[in-house]
Amino acid sequence: MKLYEMTGAFNEIFAMMEDGEELNYSTLEDTLQALEGAIEEKVGNIAKMIKSLEVQAEGFDKEAKRLTDKKRTIENKIKWLKEYLLQAMEATAKDKILTDIGTVRRQKSPAGVSVTDPDEIPQNYWFTPEPELDKKLILADLKSGVNIPGVQLRQGYHIRIQ
Repeated sequence: MKLYEMTGAFNEIFAMMEDGEELNYSTLEDTLQALEGAIEEKVGNIAKMIKSLEVQAEGFDKEAKRLTDKKRTIENKIKWLKEYLLQAMEATAKDKILTDIGTVRRQKSPAGVSVTDPDEIPQNYWFTPEPELDKKLILADLKSGVNIPGVQLRQGYHIRIQ
């Protein structure tokens, strides 16, 4: 019998008692005790299931954190290896090397803005109400040849494996 069925049977018996129906109190008492024991057992089993699932969920959280940390470590290693490759290719003045898994290229990264002195940057390059730089506008102006004090155009390289 399911828990909701047991609680329904309990409620029916109490409703019959309130309605004043003729009942065999000995049978009624046995039925109530049996239902009560069954409900307690069912509730106990459900509580055990909840505790087990909570432990399982906690284990998943720990495993997710472990995997996230492992992913971060691998991503840092990839970043370091790409920087190492970039330095080696710059030192040997090579932009392209053919390998057995593909071509390794040293490519220009998209141009960016490097802030050298924020106090020198003209006010029209700041967002308001909070002071925040409009780097897209600065980049566009720098590319078009406008000289902006306090910033400079930055052009880097990155490794691409195809």
